[in-house]
Amino acid sequence: MVGTPGPDPIENEKLVWDLFKSKNYDAFAELLAPEFLEVEPDNYYDKPGTVKELTGFDMSKAVLSDWKAVKLDETSSLVTYMVKNAGPAPNGERHSTIWVHRAGKWLGLFHHGGTPVEKPSAMNEPKASPSPAAKTAASPAMKASPAMTPHKKM
Repeated sequence: MVGTPGPDPIENEKLVWDLFKSKNYDAFAELLAPEFLEVEPDNYYDKPGTVKELTGFDMSKAVLSDWKAVKLDETSSLVTYMVKNAGPAPNGERHSTIWVHRAGKWLGLFHHGGTPVEKPSAMNEPKASPSPAAKTAASPAMKASPAMTPHKKM
């Protein structure tokens, strides 16, 4: 194996990407918890599904940046980062992984990836307002949820 994961989630994630780039999918699989789950824009995957999906991508030219990590507790951490690679997201994608310490080993437990980064101008453009015909009024039979009604002060 290329390296051993430890308590630094950023270093763990960099290790994972070194394995992707070298197409060492067996070593990558060893870094995942048995109940690993990955959520992507198109689907979600268990551990075997994730390993299988990765074999179809070329990660050799991926550029990683904007690393941030948060320690959740003594046995878990979250890492987030940006990935730029040839493909449909020219501004990059955001990725996040939760790493957990189990049975003396650090393992990936959950990964969320593939959230495209939009240009700031696209996010700040005004949204079209709905047409007047699209508005609907509540019928007298509709009542607000108890959670939505204001509470009276005693």
